Amino acid sequence: MVFTGLITQLVFIRELTNSISGLEFSLYIYIFQLVSLLNVLQIGLDYSVSRDIAIHLGSERLQKANESFGVIRLFNNKLFFVGFLSVIIISSLFYYGYGLNGDYDYEKGSKLFLIFGFSILINFLGSPFTVAMIGNNQQAKVNLNNTIISLATSLFAFCILKCTQIGIYSMPLSLVLFNAYNFYRLKKMALLNCTRWLNPGAVKSVAFKNYKGLFQFAIYASIGGVAWTIEATSDVFILNGLGQLSYVGIYAVWWKFPQMSFDIITRLSSSSLPIISGSITTSKEVAHKMFNSITLLAGGMGFVALIYLSTLLPSLVSLWVGRQFLVSEFSLITYFLGCLVYGRILGNSLGNFVNISGMVSFSAKLSWLQAIVKVVLSLYLSVDMGLKGLLIASIISSLIQVFVFSIVLLKMGVLRTNTIQTMCCGYIISFLLLTFDFPVTNSTGNFILYSLLSLVVSVFLWLVLMFFFNKIELNNWSKYLKTRINNNAKNILRT
Repeated sequence: MVFTGLITQLVFIRELTNSISGLEFSLYIYIFQLVSLLNVLQIGLDYSVSRDIAIHLGSERLQKANESFGVIRLFNNKLFFVGFLSVIIISSLFYYGYGLNGDYDYEKGSKLFLIFGFSILINFLGSPFTVAMIGNNQQAKVNLNNTIISLATSLFAFCILKCTQIGIYSMPLSLVLFNAYNFYRLKKMALLNCTRWLNPGAVKSVAFKNYKGLFQFAIYASIGGVAWTIEATSDVFILNGLGQLSYVGIYAVWWKFPQMSFDIITRLSSSSLPIISGSITTSKEVAHKMFNSITLLAGGMGFVALIYLSTLLPSLVSLWVGRQFLVSEFSLITYFLGCLVYGRILGNSLGNFVNISGMVSFSAKLSWLQAIVKVVLSLYLSVDMGLKGLLIASIISSLIQVFVFSIVLLKMGVLRTNTIQTMCCGYIISFLLLTFDFPVTNSTGNFILYSLLSLVVSVFLWLVLMFFFNKIELNNWSKYLKTRINNNAKNILRT
């Protein structure tokens, strides 16, 4: 289901790039990145409350869990109106040309921000029920629901794009419609799956001053989140500020597949957070083992993504939207993109444990250091190096996170030395890719063949690393898979 949703998004973007001009596509990407900053208004309270609910439920404090839910529900209701005023004001400024490059269509920019912004605000209302589900260890159901909604949204946007003349507005309008439906669906799911403790009507008002710890954790997480947002999205704004508008759309196309790889892998690794949070209160040793296992699994998937993207991303782009989006020195750019995804996956996995251990303030400060390094280096390097300069700055920023968190978790006795050795060797092996020149293929058959070859080779290399540095963990994985296969086989025979 996840991959089906991603495919529909790719189909939509391909159709969109063929339906609108390059300048309009750059405007679309710029507004989309800008409006995503509205999520900062939630100050990280969703993450804080889901963690708090998981802890309360682990200790059977059911009423406290419902009170935590009431905090975010009432807070987000107020936030909706604050966000609505912000969207109206910014859209008005765009309409009169403030904040947009002179080459853009001001009216289109204003309307795009208004519709996109309203779709984000609807999510504010549904977020508390998502938090309730995640805190109740129902992350898998949340992921499945998000996939279904994403699939339906992209398909509907594609149909609007093909059958009407609204063009650039098709996706934001589809988002408004399906985000509204998702709000209803999430509420229904939460009431059905959290009946043991969830009672939304029981909390009519909240004295927010009584939840200083919850908000303090959220604010620190939000400070880090703002820094992460700046670090992750500043590329588009830097290109726009330098007047390189044509590269905004090109960068968005090239970053789409790496971003999807990162989203899928971090979604899978983050689904274990409620379980790890609950384990910390009962057995730290179990939590530490689980963390190392998940980090190695996420690192393995990140390594596979690094190899795959480095070898086949140019062919993916060519088959997807055409050779007109290929750039010079694409082999080096694709390797940089692969390294960036691998680094961010490792940093995200390490950072998850740092945050649930209560070191949110430290994590936030490190995020700001990363953001400052990224922006300063990007401004310096991108003038002469273009996209390569932006990517080098991003890689250095991500390596700072991996390096610092590794040292911190190693000193805490959480991260094992052999886990670090495996991650580092993944980078070292990837350097060999720079010695090869991988051609761009326009044949679907050849692309499928090369994809299978790339996946087999990268998985084999990671298993070799696991064999040398984490043989015990590899044996545990093997035993787990054998157990699951045997159980499934028995269930099939019974039916």
